[in-house]
Amino acid sequence: MRASLAAAAVLLAVLASSAVGVGADHPRTVSRTPRFKTFARPSRAKAWVPEAHVFANKTRDTDVLDGVLAVDGTYALVVSNDQLPSLAPISSTFTIAMSLFLHDDLNVASIDAHRGIFWKGGASGDRTPSAWLIPHSNRVTYRVSTSSAEEVWGTSAAALPTRRWVHLAFSVGADRIMRLYVDGKLDSAVEIVGEVVANDGPLYLGKDAHLTGINAFIASVQMHAHALEDEDIAQAAAHALRAAPDFDGEASAEARAGADANCEARERHHRDGDAFASLLSSLPMPMHARQAAAMTSSARAEMEVRTSQARADAIANAEEKEKMARRCVLYTGPHTTASAW
Repeated sequence: MRASLAAAAVLLAVLASSAVGVGADHPRTVSRTPRFKTFARPSRAKAWVPEAHVFANKTRDTDVLDGVLAVDGTYALVVSNDQLPSLAPISSTFTIAMSLFLHDDLNVASIDAHRGIFWKGGASGDRTPSAWLIPHSNRVTYRVSTSSAEEVWGTSAAALPTRRWVHLAFSVGADRIMRLYVDGKLDSAVEIVGEVVANDGPLYLGKDAHLTGINAFIASVQMHAHALEDEDIAQAAAHALRAAPDFDGEASAEARAGADANCEARERHHRDGDAFASLLSSLPMPMHARQAAAMTSSARAEMEVRTSQARADAIANAEEKEKMARRCVLYTGPHTTASAW
């Protein structure tokens, strides 16, 4: 009996010392549950691409839109695919970012349809990348197509503000996590099911090809073929918000006024150019000092007035063009086209 008790005591001592040794030399591993939630619609999957094909960017320009676009929900600015950074057909990574100035829709609670912010695609099921405002709210749903589902999506934690500029960025990295940033800060993230599948359709800014779009100004649109780091997006947001112009009018009014002003500006440019050229040709040519001294005082005064008036007209013309450029509408580069404009 004593031998059995002694053996039990020795065994307990050994176990105790072993437990202390493990705790001291090998800290306990803590298992944490990922914070990301996965959402997927059970619909037909995208065709699987068996291998990552070799591809090359047809453009190195990441600035999709340098100026400001005014949209009222009925049209989009369409940028062709060959003018965008090329995305890998499978396991795509990207970042798309822009500044938005949303019109204050007083009846937003009664809107029961999605409103497109941007959409890239050719077929109706394409999603990489796309974003809409959800019904009854100004919260953002951001989506991609994958090899496992037609679309995988997430929704922003907060609604976008109205009547002020806000920076929006959407990225997917090699870790297969979609991230949405608002004003340079991470708003929400979603883990992706399957591999992201790209498409060769154009990029629609302001709406998609079918649904009504947003009533807003859009500026500083950029797209990259990789996921920007958090600090890069914060820096891009700060730069874009500093560069955003100050608009007093509503987006829909500015869009229509800008379209009319665009035509008027072209006509005025030709008309004023011809008038200015005619005025310059009528001015006296530079004269020799003796000839200038021989001029009567009235002739000299008339020449000074005409010269001063020509200079004032030139300055006013330049100011008018600058004013038009600041309030307008649509800065379309050589590679962009306006749809339903």
